[in-house]
Amino acid sequence: MDNFSEFIKSVRLSCDKESPIRKFADFISTADTLTKVSSLNALRDKLQSDYRWLIYIKQLYPTIDVSGNLRIKQEQLNYCEQAINQLGNDVITDESQVSAADMERKRLEEERRKLNRF
Repeated sequence: MDNFSEFIKSVRLSCDKESPIRKFADFISTADTLTKVSSLNALRDKLQSDYRWLIYIKQLYPTIDVSGNLRIKQEQLNYCEQAINQLGNDVITDESQVSAADMERKRLEEERRKLNRF
């Protein structure tokens, strides 16, 4: 399973079906690459904010146990980062393949031109 799928699975397992993050994960699982990257960046910012808020609560109220929530947020942040990196790598790979195909097409066109001259 790739990092993106792991991230979606993690969110689906840890969030209620009506949770905004869960709805977001359901939406993004069917989106195109550009939408996924921009949406994952926004979600990463939200998760980081939630994580910082939990740390603040832990410091302010040491008797409240938020360690489970912190762990879940950290896992989601890790999956989100990995998914963003993977999508970036996939885009680079796709662009490399397109460039290689374009170069091969141009080479074949040149060969055809040379053959058509004779």
